[in-house]
Amino acid sequence: DECSITQKPTTATPNAYVFDNVFTESASNSSVYEKSARDIVVSVLKGFHGTVFAYGQTASGKTHTIMGNSDDEGVVPRAIGEVFNFIAECSTREFLLRASYIEIYNEVIRDLLNPENVG
Repeated sequence: DECSITQKPTTATPNAYVFDNVFTESASNSSVYEKSARDIVVSVLKGFHGTVFAYGQTASGKTHTIMGNSDDEGVVPRAIGEVFNFIAECSTREFLLRASYIEIYNEVIRDLLNPENVG
């Protein structure tokens, strides 16, 4: 099916890897957000913890997918917009927001919201 990748067999049994979603290089950030991150954001708004995790080799498009550009917003701007739109519509509730934005590269963790880590 469209959400699995099967490695060509080098032995008698092939390895099958199943994913929630598989996107081609032509996929828009909008479709990535709608199919993989939006349900997590909606669950967070209902009180659950959520994590959106981008993993892949260097230069595979993670930063573009997460941040986007002026023509195609990424997952983070879309999620932030959805969260603040939800809050604006719920005038009877009080909200406490906490967010982390980290990078793990070569087994080193960087807090990307810490101004000391800019550049």
